[in-house]
Parts: sequence; C-alpha cells; structure tokens
Amino acid sequence: MAASSKKAMDLFVTKIPWTVARNDLVEYFGQFGLVIKCRLPFNLDTGFHKGHCWVGFKTEKAKNSVLEKDRHVLDGTTVQVTSVQIQTYRNGKGPGNQKSNSDTEHD
Repeated sequence: MAASSKKAMDLFVTKIPWTVARNDLVEYFGQFGLVIKCRLPFNLDTGFHKGHCWVGFKTEKAKNSVLEKDRHVLDGTTVQVTSVQIQTYRNGKGPGNQKSNSDTEHD
C-alpha cells in the first residue's frame, strides 16, 4: 500500500513545568494561531506529565510565529520549542504514532 504523507504544522515543546496543564498549553500557543492538537504524555506510575508535548497548528504561519519568538515562558519557566516534521500514513502507523505502555494521550 502506498503511503501518503503530509507536513504537519507541529512543534515539540520540552522543559514544561509539572504545574502546567494541557489547557494551559493550548491557551498559550493559541495566541499564535489555531491549535488543532496538543499531545501531552503522562507517566502512569507517577501521574505527572513527562515534561514535553507536541503542539499542532492549523497553519504553517501560526507555527512560524511561535518559532520567531525568542522565549516562551510558562508558569515562570522558559520552555524549549523546536519544529518537527511528522509523516502521516494512511494506516495510522509511522513515526510518532507508536505508544508505550506508560504513555497516555490527552487530546
């Protein structure tokens, strides 16, 4: 089966303080454009998120607006933001689509 791929307007955010929730991330990054995805994995053993997430935007313009800003501060902590190119496959499998037993997703 041929795989169709498309560029996702995704960013990878690290160094997120444990006090920041998914809704906080959506609200913060929403100032740059429409957030269509916010994947914040949790550790099932501790109940805390893992300190990183993927944020997806509807447009490349929104993603680029985030990248153009020098610093992003959430709850007093500077988070690190990098661009990610994700390939999406028809069968739903591919890079970024595998889950481990300790990951849960809050979309």
